Amino acid sequence: MENARQRTPFEMESGAVHALLVSGVAGGAAGAFTDFVLFPLDTLKTRVQARDVARGSLKFYSGLASAMAGSFPSAAVFFAVYDTCRNKSYAMVAPQYHALASMGSASIANVAACAVRVPFEVVKQQLQAGMHSSTVECVKSIVRRDGVAGLYRGYMSTVLREVPFDALQFALWETLKVQYSNMEGGRTLTPLESGAMGAIAGSISAAATNPLDVVKTRLMTQGHKIVYNGFNDCIRKLWADEGLHGLTKGIFHRVAWIGLGGFLFFGAYETASQSITRSMDQ
Repeated sequence: MENARQRTPFEMESGAVHALLVSGVAGGAAGAFTDFVLFPLDTLKTRVQARDVARGSLKFYSGLASAMAGSFPSAAVFFAVYDTCRNKSYAMVAPQYHALASMGSASIANVAACAVRVPFEVVKQQLQAGMHSSTVECVKSIVRRDGVAGLYRGYMSTVLREVPFDALQFALWETLKVQYSNMEGGRTLTPLESGAMGAIAGSISAAATNPLDVVKTRLMTQGHKIVYNGFNDCIRKLWADEGLHGLTKGIFHRVAWIGLGGFLFFGAYETASQSITRSMDQ
């Protein structure tokens, strides 16, 4: 029997680029699809959590353009970094440490993805809260008042929310997939099954990190009157003024949104990933 031919450095590099491309495109497509479908739930959550919400008719899709503009690139960056870090770390540690490797990979990926996502998130949430009439007017108002740095208001609070959320979510998702696969004789999960594992992981993670989401929303939706001077000040004032109720605002909206989102996102990611891989291999 012939020995398996070793891959050349060029083939190995091409394979790495291929995997990076698949992760980025599949993740971006899944993120954009999920954000579009579940945007009304996100709007309701934001309005429940925000301190000052403009009265008047509720526009479920206000801020959608900003969300869509940032959704694909931020999700693409996240998954490209996450899959790269996860694959490298899995090769370096024993299987019993894979959940920790997933948590670390998700944390690293989030720092990169938030740099892309936050400006779009700031605009989106201010529009959802009814603070501006259009995307262009919102951007002009923020830049005129605070400069370009205003578009990154809440960056640290976003990172502090996203890192524990995705670390927990992806560790649970990867663990649930492995456990379910073992129960099914080691077969690869279908996109539907992967989505179901994502829904469970997302719901648990959403509930656990809801206080951090409230803080992020409060910081991002501050208008001309600055009420909170940073993450710690926001938590302190929230607890003093509103107690536990303030920190759990929007929790049911968030769990429903991310639970459904986890099903759609991870299911769509697996579907897109498999489809892209098949088309590129032909």
